[in-house]
Amino acid sequence: MKTLLVSLLALASITASAQSIDPFSWEGRIGYDLNKIESTKNSSRFVSDVAMPVYVAIPSAMYIYGVAASLIDAPSPDRRYMAETGLQQFVALGITYGAVIGLKMAIDRERPYQKYAGMIVNGEEGNDKYFSSMPSGHAAGAAAFATTMSLRYPHWYVIVPTVGWALWTGYARMNLGVHFLTDVLAGYALGAGIAYGVHLLSSHIFNLADPILPSAGNGTALGLSGTPYTPIFSFTTTF
Repeated sequence: MKTLLVSLLALASITASAQSIDPFSWEGRIGYDLNKIESTKNSSRFVSDVAMPVYVAIPSAMYIYGVAASLIDAPSPDRRYMAETGLQQFVALGITYGAVIGLKMAIDRERPYQKYAGMIVNGEEGNDKYFSSMPSGHAAGAAAFATTMSLRYPHWYVIVPTVGWALWTGYARMNLGVHFLTDVLAGYALGAGIAYGVHLLSSHIFNLADPILPSAGNGTALGLSGTPYTPIFSFTTTF
């Protein structure tokens, strides 16, 4: 009996020790497993590094094209709409990143590689040490960008790549060990929510910004089939 009791106590001690070896929470474990995938680290760094240039270049190109084409050729609803889209992207992304910085300062959450030092590796070589983990700014920006594009041009060939980009961005941030899953999900919710709110207020924004937007002209925009359409949720190939 004594031997059995000693064996049970030893087993309980071993079990407790084994449990204490694993320091991860459920999302810490997810982050650890994703951080170990080395084959995607280069692509994760790429999508993280080009995020800000993309969010500046694409809205800028849309706005500049809409304005320049109207000045060089002739005003049209399509060109006005494209310039408006670029402006709406800037407003949505600007508010999103402002909110992200405020929340990061308020929440001040450790990043995965900081909380689990030596187990989760920072794949960005220390570049993210200046801002806390919650929410993910990259995920928020990607969601704001994808939401705005999808609302302005609700077609599969716009929605699929932009949403795919947002999902890839969220994975990349976890793969690099700089964000937890909840950071990414919070970023998605924040960016998408702000972009949707800006979209609801877009007519007021465009009225205020009318002096820097091109005229819509007197023509009627044509869809891909050549039939007239109202350029509010449509995409054309005029460029």
